[in-house]
Amino acid sequence: MKNVLLVAVATLFSCSLFAQNLPIPTAWKVKKIGVSVGVDRDMINNLDYNYLLQTTTTSNLDRFQNLDIDESNYFGGVCENPQFRVAATLEVPGLRNTELNVGLQGTTGRYDGVYYNNYNSDGTPKNDGYEYLSVTSMTSEIGLESSMTKRVSLGFINLYAGGGTNLGYSFGGHMDVSGHQNITTVEQDMDRSLRDIGGNNTYETSTYSDAFESQMELKNSFHQRVFAQIGVGIVVRKRLEIGLDLRRGIGYRAVFDGPFRTTQLHSAALSARWILRN
Repeated sequence: MKNVLLVAVATLFSCSLFAQNLPIPTAWKVKKIGVSVGVDRDMINNLDYNYLLQTTTTSNLDRFQNLDIDESNYFGGVCENPQFRVAATLEVPGLRNTELNVGLQGTTGRYDGVYYNNYNSDGTPKNDGYEYLSVTSMTSEIGLESSMTKRVSLGFINLYAGGGTNLGYSFGGHMDVSGHQNITTVEQDMDRSLRDIGGNNTYETSTYSDAFESQMELKNSFHQRVFAQIGVGIVVRKRLEIGLDLRRGIGYRAVFDGPFRTTQLHSAALSARWILRN
């Protein structure tokens, strides 16, 4: 909840700055247009397989929720988001060396996943036989983005620092669930003789392996992040700027008719911008 409040406060603060301090948009001029590609690690806080299962459209999840899996079996998790952006950079009248970047962002192949197994640190199974669970999802996202940066020019090198926010909508996702579990059963003959009862004899049991695999559709979701960023750009022949941008921020992911989780953003992207005016 603390992270959600920080996101809300930062968004309101940004909106207040735009409303009070900036000139009307008609006075602004486009300075650059460009594209960027990179990877965002939009990590979901407290990511586990129960959360991922709740993001599916499948109503009956008993088969997977009753697995003998807990946090001690956690092996690893991943949240990877290949990003593509198209943006325009505008000069901000009245603010020297200040740029407003607005654009569209897209993600194809957002990959979220968690993995569990019952191995000890020495590589031996904790129980009889090997058990594991893999839950992975793949989605796409489109969104809007804006950021404001200050620029320091050192000859043909530009240094940038600032912050911004983006809003995204995820759709068309699917989830793959697979695993292997050892199940212990009691012999089907449930009748014990008086001798068995008097001797406190128990039923004989047997253990068998159960491998399973399933694919499910995902619910759509809404995303927002607020971030700080730094960057560097190298200007070639006064017209082309090749750059590197790094971001760090917080946000949330709200699944329609599903769970709500906060996120942490780590982002790196390469950019190419065409300079329209110096």
